[in-house]
Amino acid sequence: MGMEPDTAMAITSNCVTGDRFDLGAIAEALHGLRRHMGQVNRRLDNHHQALDRDSVNQIVQAYSMIDHHLTEGLPLLSMGQSRSVLAVNHCVLFGMENSGNPDYCKALKASERHFYGVTGSGIGDLLDWYSRSRDQVVWDLAAGVYLHTIGPPQLFLEGNHRTGVILANYVLGKASQAPLVIDHRLAPTWFEVTEKVRSRRRSFLEPRFWLRSFHGELADLIQNHVNERYLRSSSIPGK
Repeated sequence: MGMEPDTAMAITSNCVTGDRFDLGAIAEALHGLRRHMGQVNRRLDNHHQALDRDSVNQIVQAYSMIDHHLTEGLPLLSMGQSRSVLAVNHCVLFGMENSGNPDYCKALKASERHFYGVTGSGIGDLLDWYSRSRDQVVWDLAAGVYLHTIGPPQLFLEGNHRTGVILANYVLGKASQAPLVIDHRLAPTWFEVTEKVRSRRRSFLEPRFWLRSFHGELADLIQNHVNERYLRSSSIPGK
């Protein structure tokens, strides 16, 4: 199946990027999810919000931002890089071109207040966990970063699931693994797992204990669904 005509619109002209990810292939997969979201939701107990072209555009931009960080060697999940992590979320929500747009000022400030206002957890907890866990197998590390993002408490005011996938891709890229993209085939299974996390948020148990029960399942999903089709041909081993 070829790339749909509007796929190229998912990459804006001012989009910085790196040299690993095939953004066209990523955009094509996400547009496929957009078109099939009704079918995906029919397989789920709780429906997920439909994607529109702007949302796809912003997610692809976030992939390009991570690709740029990987190429430049930015230690994104290291102490002192919290603003760079927040910028990834802003890209997912608003797009790169709107990060300085005064029309988004109120939303950006609310997002920042939440990001830095979570006490006892939040970004500090994520960065500390990542620093202590770097020796884990990459699939476990990527799953852990995703779970720390979607919480509870959720790391961002909005866009936690989408941003969590992007941050997991940073971890995968650091280990020279192919990207993970939630396409329409993976979406039902992925959303079923993340819905289990959502349903446990009101549990009286400490989240760090019950979140572990999802860690292995997510790690297996990630390992089984990274795909070299989302890499530029020059980045595929042996090519």
